[in-house]
Formats: sequence, structure tokens, C-alpha cells
Amino acid sequence: MKAWREDDAFWHTLAPIVFTEERWAAAPAEVDVILEPVNFPSERRPTETQAAPEAEAATPVEQSPPI
Repeated sequence: MKAWREDDAFWHTLAPIVFTEERWAAAPAEVDVILEPVNFPSERRPTETQAAPEAEAATPVEQSPPI
């Protein structure tokens, strides 16, 4: 049996509850606040496509620039 975090059905059920449009809208500003103290270069920050649940279909992380 898979661990809960590896269970796709769990994430497909939970995603609409936890990852609302409001949370996705707030995410870029939250990332900026988190990364600001370390001067993380903006061109190397994760994109919304990489972080979104539908990212597997849009842009595989393996093809994204290293973070």
C-alpha cells in the first residue's frame, strides 16, 4: 500500500479544498516574501506552471531550469 502522500486519489480529492484559486493568487507574493531575505535571483524562481497541480501536463519540472 502506498503512503498517503504518494496516493494520487488523495491529492485529487484534497486539491480543490486546499489549493483554491485564492491560494494560487496569493502564492507569488508569498514566495517573494520567503525568498527576499536570501536574494534569490528572480529569473531562477519557480514558476506557477511548475507549482500548479496540472503542471505534469503543462511543463515537466525535469525540463525546467535548475532552482
